[in-house]
Amino acid sequence: MNSSFISIIIPTYCPGEYIYDCLHSLSKQSLSYASFEIIIVLNGCKAPYEASIKKYIQDNMESMDISVVQTDRAGVSNARNMALCIAKGNYICFLDDDDYVSTNYLSKLLEKADSGVLAVSNLLTFSDEDKNRFGSDYITYAYKNVKSNSVFRCRSFLSSSCGKLIHKDIIGNRLFDVRLANSEDALFMFTISNRIDRIERADADAIYYRRLRKNSASRSHISMRNRFAFSVRLIGKFSLIYFRHPFSYNFFLYISRIVAVLYRNVLQIW
Repeated sequence: MNSSFISIIIPTYCPGEYIYDCLHSLSKQSLSYASFEIIIVLNGCKAPYEASIKKYIQDNMESMDISVVQTDRAGVSNARNMALCIAKGNYICFLDDDDYVSTNYLSKLLEKADSGVLAVSNLLTFSDEDKNRFGSDYITYAYKNVKSNSVFRCRSFLSSSCGKLIHKDIIGNRLFDVRLANSEDALFMFTISNRIDRIERADADAIYYRRLRKNSASRSHISMRNRFAFSVRLIGKFSLIYFRHPFSYNFFLYISRIVAVLYRNVLQIW
């Protein structure tokens, strides 16, 4: 097998037509089809989505290495963990089912990635109302303005598992926490941060396109009491990881995660 083989992991729950934009972007990659596989995990749903996705693959992506896995257990973390356990690649690429990537996305990330190097891409946002108008978010800002390659200085990239290429040596046997419904990405990325030597940016034209959806969950519907309880629980999880191996993890990164939890879940409503 190719020594730079990539496993692309796409969890999906009751997907709409947007998943075909995602798959189409992968079918147009400049990287050889022999260099990557796609693992789609249907979590908590089956009919009619499984048949529709398989039909699309048969009609449009037949020559590609694609697996469709189904589980009755809902949850993005469980779906990603299932895919990690069967992934053949020595690089992992997480992709949300409603997003898509530029044609050179994989090839440009692969140029920068290594066993201790986390390769990250540029990012643009878009909405269904105007798919040709692109915006920015905090990842876009970090890509343009943070000049350092250090894990702490590039901490914004560690809030999400998407938009990057991760060597399997960095992940090891670590998995997503299935007990979390929010912030599971940030916790997972912190868990694997002790094996990241530096963070490298791919060329600016390697772009992860993030869809902004109106029906995304809003924290404003969560009570202050529940937010506070969740914050305490999440801080406990970050702290357990750090204090088990305090000399392995970056202390300032750990503190920044605690501050981010408090700001996002508690301080913003005051």
